[in-house]
Formats: sequence, C-alpha cells, structure tokens
Amino acid sequence: MSMGAAAQPTQDAVVTAPLDTTAEIETPEHVRFGHPLAGPTRRAAAYLIDLLVRFAILLALAFLVGLVGVATGDLDGFSTGAILVIYFLLDWFYYVLFESLWSGRTPGKRAMKLRTVGEDGRSLTALDSILRNLLRAADFLPFGYAVGLVVMGRDPKFRRLGDMVAGTVVVVEDRGQISGRLTLAPPPTAKELDSLPAHPPVSREELEAIELFLRRIPHLAPGRVVELADLVAPIFAARMNTRYTNSVRFLGLIYARSRGHEPVKETPKRKIEGGGRRRRGRRGRRGRARSAHNPSGSPLNEIARPPAPEPEPAPEPAPEVQPTLAEPGQAAQPDQVATQAPTPSSVPTPGAWS
Repeated sequence: MSMGAAAQPTQDAVVTAPLDTTAEIETPEHVRFGHPLAGPTRRAAAYLIDLLVRFAILLALAFLVGLVGVATGDLDGFSTGAILVIYFLLDWFYYVLFESLWSGRTPGKRAMKLRTVGEDGRSLTALDSILRNLLRAADFLPFGYAVGLVVMGRDPKFRRLGDMVAGTVVVVEDRGQISGRLTLAPPPTAKELDSLPAHPPVSREELEAIELFLRRIPHLAPGRVVELADLVAPIFAARMNTRYTNSVRFLGLIYARSRGHEPVKETPKRKIEGGGRRRRGRRGRRGRARSAHNPSGSPLNEIARPPAPEPEPAPEPAPEVQPTLAEPGQAAQPDQVATQAPTPSSVPTPGAWS
C-alpha cells in the first residue's frame, strides 16, 4: 500500500466519526443517541447561578440563626458555629442533593439546560455524584477552578478531575420534537416501486443515512441536495442493477420500498361517448353564437351594456316644383320663380306668340 493511500481515511472512519463536541451513546438495545457536550463557558455560567443560590440560602439561614441567637441571648458562639456548619453543608452537599433528586441537574444546570450523565448514557446515581463532588476542591486549586479549567480544556469530552473519577460527562439537553413519518412528494407510483427489488439490498445504517438526508432536504440548497444525491445514488444503482433519471427521487424510492410504503392509486381516465361529444358540440355552437353578441359570454355584460342608438330616419325629399310661364303680355308673379331650366320643348316658338 502506498503512502498516499495510507494517508487517506477509510469510508467507515469518515461515516462513524462523531463530531468533536458530541457524545455518542449507545444503549443496550443498540439505539444510539448524540448529545452535545457542555463546554467550560456554559458550565461556568451554571456554576455562577448555583453560587448565587447558595449565597441566598446561606443568607436566609444566617438571618434565622441570628433571630434564634437574639431570642436565646447567645449572639457570639452559637450563631458563628451554626453559620459555619451551614456553609460546610452547602459547600459539600448542595450539588449531591440536587443532582440526586433532579437526575443530574442543579438549579444552575437546569437554567442552562445541562445535565450530568454517565459516560455510557445511564442516569447519575448518588455514588457518582458524591465521587465527582469530592474532587471539587482539587479542581478549585489554586483558586477559581484553575486546575479544573486546564483539565477540561485538554480533555476531548470537557471533563474535570471529578468527572474522570466518577465516569460522568455534562451534556446539553436537546428538547427536540419527535419527527413524523417521512413521506415522498409526489407519492411513489406502483410502476416506480416495482422497478426496485421487493427487499432492496440496503443495510440499516445506509437506510438511516438515506432517511437523514431526505429529512434535511428542506434545509439544504437545491444544488447541494443534487450534489449529495449524485455521490450516493450510483452505488445503490450498481448494486441493484437498475437505472434512474433523478438521483434524489431514486433515493426516496429506495427508502419507500424498504419501509413498505404503499403506492398511490392511479385513477382511470373516463371515456367520453359520442353522444357527449355531440352535446358538447351543440353547446359549443350555442356558446359561439352567444359570444358573437356577447364576447365575454356573461349575461351580466348583456345587462350592463348600453343599448345601441336607434338609426335616425332619412329626411324626406322636397317636393319638386314645376315651372310655370307667364302669359304673353303678363308679368310673372313673384312666387312663380322657375327652379328648373326650361327644356327646348317647353319654350314657345315665336310663331306661337303671333
């Protein structure tokens, strides 16, 4: 094997390697969970909240002890000793009490959504809480948890000395919702599912990877989705000796076939008889005849359209006036004006006047 090939990580190492800040826990039922690990900043914020809570409890109890001292008349010895005992109990058993009652959570961890669990995912027990809190004093050295911060920064799981001894880790609680059943859109047809084997040769890990990819499609860019599908789809196509046109759709069909999804029922197309075509033709002719008068075909437009103006009647021709001629030796009347030029036949000859 060449040095270049040896330097490249294997496919299994790339797939199964968890993220740096994620603790992967596998239960006895072989169910794996991934929990984000709590870093130093978040744990320091939770510690400050717990410090304020302890100070408030100490102040309240000191006030009560002072009242008792005033009532008994002993203000020096009794009050000072009681306050020191209360401080010791709060400093050593505050975390043990709350982590045992609240399943690995204190008021500060609960506010920051943190929880202390075992490295194998089991719940924290009282013995584990006692072991991890006994070494809190060592983590505090020399002051301000300097040793604990250095150890947490060098540990891949952000554990301090008390966590290493007790075998615990602090994780971030993820209040995720349960996802519903994954369905394809559009649903697969019977022809698409029949093109794949009844039991596709896909392992459980590969099927989980396909499901995770399909659920992340709405959160990825379209180009990235096609790029990731093109990397995986040829492997399954060669294994099943089949072809595909859409790599994303092909992976979805593999998942649907493996999960036993039912194909969508295709509705048969209804055949139109000849009588229906003739009726449609008559309706079409009526519609075309109606659209000749009403282009929109809506009766509302016929009502709203103003009526066409009626044509004006043609003017009657003026009556023709026949010309009249005056008798010889008689003057013509004013109203007897010739409106038409005399024709040769109507003009009297000179012999007629003699």
